[in-house]
Amino acid sequence: MKRIFSIASVLAVCALVALAVLAVLPGSKAKQSGLIGGQQDPTIVNTSHKPVNTDLGAVKKKDGAKQVYLTFDDGPTPGYTAEVLGDLKAAGAHATFFEVGKHMMGEQDLMKAILQNGNQIGIHTWSHADLATVTWGETYNQIQQTRIQLTNETGDVSYIVRYPYFIEGPYGASVTKALHLGVAWSDISPEDWSATTSNQQIIATVMKHVFPGATIGLHDGNGPLPGPPGNRETPAYLPGLLGALKAAGYQFGVLRNASPTQ
Repeated sequence: MKRIFSIASVLAVCALVALAVLAVLPGSKAKQSGLIGGQQDPTIVNTSHKPVNTDLGAVKKKDGAKQVYLTFDDGPTPGYTAEVLGDLKAAGAHATFFEVGKHMMGEQDLMKAILQNGNQIGIHTWSHADLATVTWGETYNQIQQTRIQLTNETGDVSYIVRYPYFIEGPYGASVTKALHLGVAWSDISPEDWSATTSNQQIIATVMKHVFPGATIGLHDGNGPLPGPPGNRETPAYLPGLLGALKAAGYQFGVLRNASPTQ
């Protein structure tokens, strides 16, 4: 009887350990649903129906108590990106730009201008690829080729990546681990890429859901296509958004450009 009880105890402990391991495995239900500490974080908004990040602290600079992290995806776009940079500089703000590799070609001056004003550049794959549809080798090339292009254009090295469409795909996690890269998601996505989203809606969405430490996903390009997002000729919402955030007491940080292993 004593032996039976001992075996049952061991089995119970093993079951608990297995459940704990499953809870932290990549792709687990907790990670996919944006759960933090086992509970849904009510401050995280996901207007684009994409996965939200649960561990951005690993790639954020911790240099201010009430900061937000503006990010711009899909550029660089001649004219449009320059106007974004001008608006940021006028407001004394900084941002992180997740740029597409093929859009960098021939835009050395624009890429350097991003860095010269205290901004950061991250990787957004070579062709804005949907990583759910490509092989491990293609995923690797999409990311690493963009890193090489960035270094060729600016001399800078990036250790942070954002997946297009926020889709990690079957190989994104293992590729970023192999390259020692941090992954940045987005806490607030006001759909500035959509032609049907007004400037007022973009600002209202951000201000409704913003919180200290939030990463805000914006765009300075149009995915795999050249030109600005949503057929907007100018980022007309940006001065108003910057002003509203500053009036609410927020400062602007950039994501930490360092390998998670550093």
